[in-house]
Amino acid sequence: MRLALAALLAAVAPAPTLAAPTPAGEDDHAGWIQDFDAAVDVAKREKKDLFVDFTGSDWCSWCIRLNKEVFVHDEFLEPIRKKYVLVMLDYPQKPEALARVPNRERNQEVAQRYQIDGYPTVVLMTAEGEEYGRMGYQPGGPLAYVEAIEELWPRRDTLREILKRVAEFEAAKGEEARDLALDRAITQLAAMDHDAPAIERLASVARAAFDVDQSGGKGLKQRAIRALVTSRQADYEVVQQALPLDPRNADGFREKTILAWCGAVTSKADLAPVTEAIAEVDGFGIKDPKVAVELYVNAAFWYQRFLADGEQAKAYARKARAIGTDVEEYEAMLAQILGE
Repeated sequence: MRLALAALLAAVAPAPTLAAPTPAGEDDHAGWIQDFDAAVDVAKREKKDLFVDFTGSDWCSWCIRLNKEVFVHDEFLEPIRKKYVLVMLDYPQKPEALARVPNRERNQEVAQRYQIDGYPTVVLMTAEGEEYGRMGYQPGGPLAYVEAIEELWPRRDTLREILKRVAEFEAAKGEEARDLALDRAITQLAAMDHDAPAIERLASVARAAFDVDQSGGKGLKQRAIRALVTSRQADYEVVQQALPLDPRNADGFREKTILAWCGAVTSKADLAPVTEAIAEVDGFGIKDPKVAVELYVNAAFWYQRFLADGEQAKAYARKARAIGTDVEEYEAMLAQILGE
């Protein structure tokens, strides 16, 4: 059970009201490739990326709406086909629709590989299968959807930069070349947003510093700890090594470490020490308002849902509300905790 905030928002967000599904026509997704491996071959040949729609064509209301409102329109198809091979991987329920799926077992394998847990899910990926963007249903029609896709395009460059650093490290021969590649990977990780594509692979390279610089004499180990924390790729062990680096939150690193700790929570037993750490750093003074809001919202949710302390939950919710946030999910959660 992962208790990090991002994984729990869905548990408190109100479920959308779904319209009754209407049967998908046989011409829906016309021209889309329905065999993943065949689509990969086409993408490599045409030097394009993959636009993969994981859908439930005969039962999923939002899938049907996305197709009718976006995917069948030329305003969507013309610009997207310039960069992408369009792929439809269907997970229907009715026998007649199931019969039209080319390779159901392979579809299940692909869904598992990309951890698809809801429909519709649209994944943007390179021809090599490296994901750099993910979408679902969005209102506004084809032009708005194309705009949203274009906003994800820079993540493709970020992905390639990350994979380049990983490849450099893996190919490095000798201690000097390895340390230089590791140094570059740590530097890049420290500058990455926590949701950057393939960031976990760059973090894996950074963790090599714990083996190649066990004493910390090269400076790589401490830099790796800081990079893993600021990119929110730190597990419990890294967090415990990071906390002593800024014992009283003098430079704001401790608050970031505790926020990374929130993401490493995996059980109810983990909540007591992390909530104590949030209270402690709150006493020192949290420097970044955005970090403060995330810490307060995490604590408020945990106290309400798992620690059975409604008053403490409300106290943290009021702290978050006093700072303010433009994240709709946070606002919904705070309103629920405060009984608004």
